[in-house]
Amino acid sequence: MYIKLQLSEGKVDASEYDFFLRGGTVLDRKGVIKPPQEWLTDQAWDNVTELERLLPETFAGLPAAVSLNFKEWQHWFSSDKPMPEDAQLPGEWETKCEDLLKKMIILRCFRPDRVTYAIRNFVKVGMGNADFITSNPTSISDIFEDSVANVPIIFVLTPGVDPTEILMRFAAEKNQTVASLSLGKGQGSKASEILNKAAENGSWCFLSNCHLSIALLPELESIMDNLFKKSLKKSFRIFLSASPHPEFPISLLQRSLKLA
Repeated sequence: MYIKLQLSEGKVDASEYDFFLRGGTVLDRKGVIKPPQEWLTDQAWDNVTELERLLPETFAGLPAAVSLNFKEWQHWFSSDKPMPEDAQLPGEWETKCEDLLKKMIILRCFRPDRVTYAIRNFVKVGMGNADFITSNPTSISDIFEDSVANVPIIFVLTPGVDPTEILMRFAAEKNQTVASLSLGKGQGSKASEILNKAAENGSWCFLSNCHLSIALLPELESIMDNLFKKSLKKSFRIFLSASPHPEFPISLLQRSLKLA
C-alpha cells in the first residue's frame, strides 16, 4: 500500500520497484565471469550483473565494484551488528543509493533473507511511525467481547496449532461448561445433539476440525438457523475450528467471527 502511494506521487521509480520484486535472471551464463568467492552465489551475481544492465543510470559499475573490493562487500554481506539492511553499503554505494529502495535492491541481490526486515524499516521510515508494521494479535477474550449467542466463532487453524486448551482455559475463567466434539464421518447426529443441548442450557458448544466433515456443514448451518430463530440464552456460544478448505460454506464464514 505504501509503494502504491509512492508510485502515484512519483516518488518511486517503477522500473526499480519491478526489479526489486522480480530480480534479474541470466538465461545464458556463457562469458559471465563471477569472482571466485564462496560467499557470492551464482544467483547473487546474476542479480548484480542484470541490475547494471537494466538500471545503468544508478547501478552502472556495481559488478566491477564488487570484484575490485570483495573484502569490503563480504564484510557487509556477513555483517551481524548491525545487520546488512542497517549497515552502510561499501565505498561510494552508500551515497549513490540515496534512498532506501535502492539500498533494498542491492540487499535483495545479496541477502534476500534480510529483505523482509528491510521492508519493515522502509515502511516505518516512510510512514513516520511503527503502527503500520506492528501486528497486534487478537486474543480469544477480545473476540468474545464482540460475540453474541447467534454468531458462531471460528478458529482458523494453522499446521500444528490446536485451540482446544486455550478455549477450555478461557471457559473456566468465564465459569462456562463446554460440550466438545471433533467432527468426522458419522458425527452428524451427535453434533446436532450437543448443539441443541448447549442452546437449551446456555452453555458453550465446540465443534472442532470442521474441515474433516465439509459435507456435514450445510446441515449444521441449517440446525443453527433453526436455533437462532428461538430466544437463546445470552451465555450460549458456538465455537468451530477448521483448516482452510475451498469447499467451506461461504455463508457460514460470512456470518461468523474469525480468529486465526
